[in-house]
Amino acid sequence: MFRPRQCILSRLFSAKQSAIDALAQTIDSSALQRIEIFMCPKLRPDESLLHTSLKTLVMAWSEVTDDSFIMEVAHRCPNLEVLDLRACEQVSDFGVYAIAMSCRNLVSVNLGRKNKGHLVTGHSLTPLFARNRRLKTVGLAGCYVSDHSLWVLAIHAGSSIEQLSLNGCPRITNRSLPIILHHNFLPKLSVLEICFLTEITNMSPIVTLKRRQHAQGAFLLVKACPVLQARIRETELSMDNVVYKRIYQDLFEWANANDEEEEDGYMRLLYQRRRQLQMLFSQS
Repeated sequence: MFRPRQCILSRLFSAKQSAIDALAQTIDSSALQRIEIFMCPKLRPDESLLHTSLKTLVMAWSEVTDDSFIMEVAHRCPNLEVLDLRACEQVSDFGVYAIAMSCRNLVSVNLGRKNKGHLVTGHSLTPLFARNRRLKTVGLAGCYVSDHSLWVLAIHAGSSIEQLSLNGCPRITNRSLPIILHHNFLPKLSVLEICFLTEITNMSPIVTLKRRQHAQGAFLLVKACPVLQARIRETELSMDNVVYKRIYQDLFEWANANDEEEEDGYMRLLYQRRRQLQMLFSQS
């Protein structure tokens, strides 16, 4: 019997569940590591395809994936590493909580949606983040994730987060994301999506993080809506003005300093350098 490691179906808009059920009867699925059913709205894996070997499950844009199926996934697939449930609007906190309780090795999870975002909240996301400390990619677009849940993510998995999508999350405010970025809880962040987060007005940490990473040879891609782009640009100009004023003030003080003050400063510098050299040689 055929023993595949992957099962990938894509854009089968008219396919019926009976087709995948028949497929499940013809293969040995005990070695399956990846199941991807992408944009096949009427299909979902037969339960016989779910084993502990499964590490990747993609069910994006499924109309039939619901909490009962996700609970079965949680029970049968504890070694799951990648879970993509984008636009699976029948999945709620009940299913996500089951995943949180059973799956501790997740590195990528995407629960983004346009509708029914109120079904996925901090009640399930908080334990999910607390129990999965190797997360690299987190997609929460449209979900009702709270400031508290975002803090839990930053504290438990912040050191590994590389991509974070918060587009259209109505409960994210200045009490979480700006402070998290300011204190560098997400040092590896390379992609940040914040479209329509109108409650966030403090853009300074985002601008500072972008400039810090640029200075280190890294790059932070920030995807924002026009409103937030305008706020970011305004913050950049304001921060630049502060820097220019400091430079002008330093030049003004230097130009107006008298020769005696310059000589005294030079002598103090020489004295400090001599003391440093003496201490260095005495230690050696």
